Amino acid sequence: MSETANARAWLGAWADAPVDVLLSDTSGSVWWLRTTNIATGWKLQPVATPAAVQAVLGAVAVADAAAPASTQPTQPTQPTQPTQPTQPTQPTKTLATPTPAGAAATGHDTTKAGAGFLQVYVMAKDTPYLGALHVPQAGDGQAKPATWTTLAPLPSGTPGGAALAAFALAPALSAAVSVSGDTLLVGGSVDATQALGVTEPAQAAGANAKPRWAPVGVVVAAPAFDDALATTALDGRWSQVGAGARTVASPKGTSLVAGAGGAAALLQAAAAGDSTLAVRVGLPARAPAGAAHAGLVLYLDDSGWVTLLVDATGNVQLCAAALQQAMPCVTKSLVVDATAHAVWVRIVRRGTMYMGESSTDGTIWHVVGQWQPAPPPAAASSSTSTPTSTSAPVATPSPSPSATVVPTTTPSVTPGASGAVSPEAGPTDGPVSPLAFTEWGLYVDGASAGFLLRDFAVSQPLGTASQP
Repeated sequence: MSETANARAWLGAWADAPVDVLLSDTSGSVWWLRTTNIATGWKLQPVATPAAVQAVLGAVAVADAAAPASTQPTQPTQPTQPTQPTQPTQPTKTLATPTPAGAAATGHDTTKAGAGFLQVYVMAKDTPYLGALHVPQAGDGQAKPATWTTLAPLPSGTPGGAALAAFALAPALSAAVSVSGDTLLVGGSVDATQALGVTEPAQAAGANAKPRWAPVGVVVAAPAFDDALATTALDGRWSQVGAGARTVASPKGTSLVAGAGGAAALLQAAAAGDSTLAVRVGLPARAPAGAAHAGLVLYLDDSGWVTLLVDATGNVQLCAAALQQAMPCVTKSLVVDATAHAVWVRIVRRGTMYMGESSTDGTIWHVVGQWQPAPPPAAASSSTSTPTSTSAPVATPSPSPSATVVPTTTPSVTPGASGAVSPEAGPTDGPVSPLAFTEWGLYVDGASAGFLLRDFAVSQPLGTASQP
């Protein structure tokens, strides 16, 4: 995280502020890395905590208070000072919560004070704590010990190691936001919850006011949706990605044109669990000047995706990548109906299996291939198979997608098969957990202006059998 800058630490509009990194290790110790400039490097020091820490949840820099807080922190049992090793033991997580813009003064005057504290939220023995770490100032002698406040327990169902978003409220005061299921929660110390108006009233508590994690809203994920793609304006729920990409919508269909980046996509939030994704791809009337494809994409990141694309002649190609491995594509050629001059493609997901299918009429479907993510070769050391090296063109969707050639030694896409994975993957290479694709939608690459996309549909897996 970045601290607030003092009055002399501004370069124009840029605040040259110290940077802090908080680490927890497998022994439950917490370590504080801090740097004030490049020349002096980083300084590492241990942080005394009330108990062995399970996770550092969040942190934020706050200014020092002019007066003590109305409620003094409750001191737990005497913290145990960890023995400093030569290096931190297996740091597990770095939490960096940017200081909100409102926490720093907007003018460049002498009222800009540097951070007085780092307020750190941790989980220790299934109990959340708020720690106040004194930021070293010029002329300070021995480092001041951290003080810790026990917070209200998180509601049942909230992941104990889930990161919080900490934010500054006032000098020496911060609060944190968490998520339990689809409920947004806010909480912190007594002073913080009082300032936010979410403290349990004294009369309701039967004693002193108590801090609590209060629901303040609901996290709503945009649902997946169907789109006929046959209007003069694109549905605003689509997200267009790809450098220089553009969309041309008309009653006859939607054309997605790749720009200088070489590829483009229209994405929406993906639904969880089993599902079917389908679209009609109208083929170009004239052969494009170069390779071009259009179709469907499931997307997690640049190393986790599935594409089912058709080219201008009706060849359908299933490609996939997982665990930082791009798998060989598999292609099926179709005889396209001269009247419709279109190909329907769909991806069916059942558990960990992804099946690519195609059709020339939208009714009778043929299997292009199926794919099930498998562990990389290093995870299958007991395999007795001898995979063969293959190089195949792989379409790589990304915010700046491009087509690349990626060699691989473990083909896992099985053309038109009914089994789980290719036998070349080895008898011990079992499937991994289902990929949590966060987006899906339409994808094109190359000279894609001639393709016309229509009737994008999302549904539960279809019960009708596909033709081999």
